[in-house]
Amino acid sequence: MARTGAVPIEREELRESPCGSLSMESSEMSSPTVKPSPEMEPVEATQVVSARNDVKCLAAISIFGHCRQVELARAVWPKGLLDNSIGPAGRAIKRLMERGHIAERWNSLPGRSYVLQAGGVARLRRHGIAAEIGTGLDLTGQHIWHRIFGMRYLLERRAATGRPAWGEYAIEKGLSPIKRGEMLDQFDKLPDGLAEAAPGVLDWIEVENTAKGSAAVMRMLKIATHTGVDLTGNGKWKLGRVCFVYNRKQSHEAALLKGLVELLRKTDADKRERVLAAVVLVPVEVELPLAWKSYEEVSGAIALALSGLNDNYPPKKPRKISRKQRVLEEWEQQNEADRIQAVEEWEAQRAAALEAEEQQRSAEPGKARHPITGEQIWPEADDPLDWNRDED
Repeated sequence: MARTGAVPIEREELRESPCGSLSMESSEMSSPTVKPSPEMEPVEATQVVSARNDVKCLAAISIFGHCRQVELARAVWPKGLLDNSIGPAGRAIKRLMERGHIAERWNSLPGRSYVLQAGGVARLRRHGIAAEIGTGLDLTGQHIWHRIFGMRYLLERRAATGRPAWGEYAIEKGLSPIKRGEMLDQFDKLPDGLAEAAPGVLDWIEVENTAKGSAAVMRMLKIATHTGVDLTGNGKWKLGRVCFVYNRKQSHEAALLKGLVELLRKTDADKRERVLAAVVLVPVEVELPLAWKSYEEVSGAIALALSGLNDNYPPKKPRKISRKQRVLEEWEQQNEADRIQAVEEWEAQRAAALEAEEQQRSAEPGKARHPITGEQIWPEADDPLDWNRDED
C-alpha cells in the first residue's frame, strides 16, 4: 500500500430533489409530497433542504452518541469545505434545539456537545432510524478525547471514501452491522470503530490515546492475523485491516512498530506479507484540545521499511529461565492448545450448519472479493448518514 497524503476536500454542491410543502412549525410534514414546479417559492425549497439536513444531524448524533458542531459539519456536508459547513451546522443546531430535538451538554475537552432528546429520537424513528435518548451520557473524563478523536477519523474517512462508518457508541448500542456480543465472542475485545473498506469488508479501528505495555500492543496487533475471518457467522461481513489511529506527536508509532516486528518473528514466513497488508498506521496532525489538521494512512510494510528496523525478523536469542518459569510457560501453552482445539471444534460445527447457506450464496451473482484474502463477499452496507429522501 502506498503512502497517501492529507485527504483533499472538495466543495459540495447541494442538489434539490423532488420535494413537498413543509410546515416548519412542527416536526412532521403536513403536506403530501408533490413534484416541484417552476412556481415553487425559493423559501419552500430552502425548507426542504434544511429539513433534510436536520435529519442528517440527528442521524449523526444517533450513531456517535454526541457530536460537537465541527463533527456535525463534517458528517452532514462531507464533500464541502469545513469552513463553509460550520455556519449551516450552527443553524441546524439552533433549529433542532428550538424544537427540543437535541440538548447542549458541556464536555471535558472543554467544549459543547449535542445529544438527542425525546423529540429527536421520535423523528428519527419515523424514518426507520434506530436511536436512543442521550441526555444521560457521561461527557466527562479522559474517554471523551478518545471518543471524539476516533469519531473525527471515522467522519474524515467517510468523507474521503464515501463508505459508512460506526463508532464505539454504535457498537455498544447494537447500531452497527456487527453486534457487541459477536465481537467479544471472537476477539474478547471491542474495536473503537468499524469502517467499511469494501462491500462486505469491515476495517477494525483502534484509537491509541494512552501508552500501553508491550503485551497490550501485541494483543491488538494479533487481531491483524485474523483478516478475512467471518465476523457474523453467515459470511456477510469479513474482517479487513486493523487501523491504528494516533496523535503523530506521541510515541505510539514506535511501540506499534516494535510490536509488529515481534509479531512477525512469531509468524510463519508465508503469512508475513498478509499480516503486513492487514496493519495500517494512521498518524494524525492534531492540536489541543482537539483541533484536527490532517492525517495519512501508511501500510505496515511501508512504515516498517521507513523505520529502518531489520526486515529479516531474526529470532531472538534463547533466554535463560528458571524451572518455575518454564513450568508456568508449559502450562500456558497447554491451556492455549486446549482453547485452540475447542475453537476448531466449534468452527467445524458451525461450518457444517452453514454449508447449505454457503452453497446458495456462492451461486448468487454480483458479489465482490475481499481485498486481502480474495474471498467472495456480500454487497455494501447502507450508510445511516446518507439521508437523501424528503420527510413525509
